[in-house]
Amino acid sequence: MPFHEKIAWAALLTIIGGFGAYFSSLIYAASTDTVSLDYFIGLLIVVVVGVVVVMIIATSAIAIMAREDAHANRDERDQMVSNRATSIAYFILLIGVIIAVFSVHLGAGLFWILNAILAVIVVSEAIRYGAKIWQYRQG
Repeated sequence: MPFHEKIAWAALLTIIGGFGAYFSSLIYAASTDTVSLDYFIGLLIVVVVGVVVVMIIATSAIAIMAREDAHANRDERDQMVSNRATSIAYFILLIGVIIAVFSVHLGAGLFWILNAILAVIVVSEAIRYGAKIWQYRQG
């Protein structure tokens, strides 16, 4: 498995785990009408810090296990995979943000619009890492 694919796996799993917990908590709170702005700001800070710490640890561990690959320059294939994955995620991000911002006209509050934009960013990043993994697997 290529070094950059391992990093993509670590990022994908970390994002899904961290933000999956945040958004599942948000959905549960919305279903019970107990949304507390202070709670979710604190939870978001914890999730972001947690994702960053886990990614630093995972990336460091992967780099230590594959020192030669970690120090190697990115070749054309890595750059091509990254460009394709980014272009796929960009369109998801663009459409999602437009829809989230348009929800103002449907009566959504600022809290929900910001969480919708955050969800779109997280989903587009997950799609980007997923597309990288898929392209590395395709060969």
